[in-house]
Amino acid sequence: MNELYERGASYFEVYYEMFSDKKTRVLNANGIILYSMMANQVGLSKRPENAKKYTNKNGEVFIIFTELQAKQKLNISKATFFKLKKQLKDIGLIDYKDQVEKKNGVSTPIYVTPYELWKKKQNNVEYFGLPDFC
Repeated sequence: MNELYERGASYFEVYYEMFSDKKTRVLNANGIILYSMMANQVGLSKRPENAKKYTNKNGEVFIIFTELQAKQKLNISKATFFKLKKQLKDIGLIDYKDQVEKKNGVSTPIYVTPYELWKKKQNNVEYFGLPDFC
C-alpha cells in the first residue's frame, strides 16, 4: 500500500456502539480497534492505484492485514491477533479462508463486512427471523 498515504491517515472511524452491542460484546477493545483498522484499510484497497491488486476475480475487495501490522499498530502478540481475527470471523464482521499450510509472513485475503451492513443483517435475523435478500 502507499506508505505515505497510510502514514498521513491519523484517524479512523470506530463505532462506539460496538462496545455495548450484545453481538460484539465478545470482543475486547483491541478487537474493536482491529476491526476498525481493517475497515479503514478497505478504503486504501479501493484506491485506484490499489484496486486491481486488492480485488479478486469476482470483483470483491479484500485487505491484507498481517500479524506484524497488528504487532506494530496495536502492540498485540501473534496469538492475540489470531484469536481476535477468529472472533471477528465468528460474528461475521470479517471473512477469510484458513491457510491449509501455514507459511510464515504470508497472509490470506481478508474480506471486511461494512459495519452498517453487518448491523442491518443482524437486525433482520434477530427481529424478523429472515435473511436480507436485498
